[in-house]
Amino acid sequence: MQPFVELLPASKFPTPPAGTRPGWVSGPDTFNQREQIPVLIWGGYLYWTFEYLDNRFAFAIVACDHGGNIVKQWEKQGPRYIWDVTLQRAEKTLTFWGQDNEKLDVKLDELCITDMQYYSLYPPPAVSMIPVSQDPAIPAGLYSTWQLESNTSAIQSGIPVLAWGDYTYRVYEHPDNRLAFALIAFNKDGKIVTDWEIQGVRYINDITVDLANKRVSFTGQGPKTVTYTWDDLKVGEPDLNGAGFDKFANMEVKEMPVSAAPTLPAELRAGWTTGPNSHTDNKQCLVLLFHGYTYWAFDYKHNENSIGIVAYDSNGNLVKHWKKPGTRYLWSITLDPRRKTVTFWGQANQTVVMSWDELKVN
Repeated sequence: MQPFVELLPASKFPTPPAGTRPGWVSGPDTFNQREQIPVLIWGGYLYWTFEYLDNRFAFAIVACDHGGNIVKQWEKQGPRYIWDVTLQRAEKTLTFWGQDNEKLDVKLDELCITDMQYYSLYPPPAVSMIPVSQDPAIPAGLYSTWQLESNTSAIQSGIPVLAWGDYTYRVYEHPDNRLAFALIAFNKDGKIVTDWEIQGVRYINDITVDLANKRVSFTGQGPKTVTYTWDDLKVGEPDLNGAGFDKFANMEVKEMPVSAAPTLPAELRAGWTTGPNSHTDNKQCLVLLFHGYTYWAFDYKHNENSIGIVAYDSNGNLVKHWKKPGTRYLWSITLDPRRKTVTFWGQANQTVVMSWDELKVN
């Protein structure tokens, strides 16, 4: 099903559509005719190019079945007198080369005739039975019925995991026994990228994919089933200018030398400890990276039970300062991507918890 370009004899071309003619040349600066024509072959169809009789700056792409019957055609503006076609499979594009080396890139998905062609480029969601031992750490506040000791058959046969593109989707249950489950998407590094709270069913035991209707069904206790469209389950890439950016923007923690701290507000002092019950200074500290800003957290000079979190832009300019009571003598920072919270750990394991939204600069 993967597309490829093959040289076919010019004599094998199908009947040109009305208003077009063969016009394959052997190079960008000649009108000598090619005897072997580059043709895209994909999913049972052959894609030929033709020139327009009125000599416009355009060419026609014609898809034919193996009987030579035209199934679909497209007009593409730009080059004419096409002499070569190259395929960039990784980029999912075709390049058409014409007179004077003018070229046009065409996305392969523009040339899809069947769903199966599209799926060869962008595989649809699929369900695999994955051993429980390969399950990532269970997100905080959830549990997995498949990891209960009594559920030995599931442990032996594996559990259903939905895979789509660069993500895997796993289901988890709530300890409070609510009639709902959590569906969580992980990236290739095993990090949570987004999650859904799906109402109406719990104790999921089966996941099925409906290719024809582009839906995924989750079946649980009862048996009850809820169904989501593929669009409902898409994990988008961050668009810095889009309304959905916050949904997919991830906070990161990075270790830095305390000595690398930028200029702090006058009331703060640079210093971290090595643990919750230690008074030993740590030469390293943790900083947050979020929305293009770097966040440093330190103690107040007057030894009050509060911390100061300071956001700096990429040029090292201070852009915002938060004062949060509840702990001091920081020694760690942890993230909960599912709940989108950050926890600052201090003396005697006292903590300050902030939501990611609270830490937005704008």
